[in-house]
Amino acid sequence: MSSRPELALFIGGAHKAGTTALYQALVQHPALAGHAQSELTFFVEDEEYRQGFESRAWLRYLPRCLPRDVGARRFVGKHVKLFYRRAALERLRAFSPAAQLVLLLRQPVERAHSAYWHARAHGREELTSFEAALAAEDERVRAGRAPWHDTCYVRNGSYAEPLAQAFEVFGRERVHVHLLEDLHARPLEVVRALYGLLGVDASFRPDLERGANRAHAARSPRLARLMGRVFDSRARAKRALRACVPERVALALRQELVRWNSRPQDVPPMQAETRAELLGRFRASNARVAELLGRDLAHWEA
Repeated sequence: MSSRPELALFIGGAHKAGTTALYQALVQHPALAGHAQSELTFFVEDEEYRQGFESRAWLRYLPRCLPRDVGARRFVGKHVKLFYRRAALERLRAFSPAAQLVLLLRQPVERAHSAYWHARAHGREELTSFEAALAAEDERVRAGRAPWHDTCYVRNGSYAEPLAQAFEVFGRERVHVHLLEDLHARPLEVVRALYGLLGVDASFRPDLERGANRAHAARSPRLARLMGRVFDSRARAKRALRACVPERVALALRQELVRWNSRPQDVPPMQAETRAELLGRFRASNARVAELLGRDLAHWEA
């Protein structure tokens, strides 16, 4: 491929808010194409973006993230952390000025709890209680952890500032916000509305179960932690792996290891005191989000 593709639509939003399920539903459409890796990291990761998408380096990057048969299909991208980085939003806007931005949000207390158990399962969280992980967040950021890291449970649920900057960078007319409860209640309606936005046949019916992320735990926490280090996009180990193993092979290896190391898990309930504390911490942000969206979010206070 001699030129870079234009992104027609990009999915971002809150971690553990249904972005994977929505992305998988969209790219099943025969007129749409997605990327080979689970997240299109180009706009979010500084090292990748510094290569420059107008340079020959972009042409080396392209085969790693795109399927071989994009053809005339419209290109859809996804990275959940794009929502939290203004620089990433601006990079995407410069790359594809006509792209539509879809953001998914979830009640932030439930999102934080789900994210904690997801991080435990994937070796990114070693603290064995949700309360201890919440207490460690500020110190982790002061020590250099990115404020949009999976283990930043409160920061990643404070949507007001990222939402305002998304509207500012893209313009409200190009930002489409859905709540996880919308996706759960009316999945086909949400997906078909986006098909219509993209100008493709909206009568297509995707498999809506394909991208569902169900709760699971690691059979071997040690292996999960090792994989978390090796496959972290900023890790030296991943850069070394990428240099000697094709991206599609590394992706397939990771997916197979995750599948082998996973077992179903019923997530234990959150402590009532923890829920009450978090509801208070998110209250001001939630009120601002409701104002920005023009939507009643009183049910987020329960």
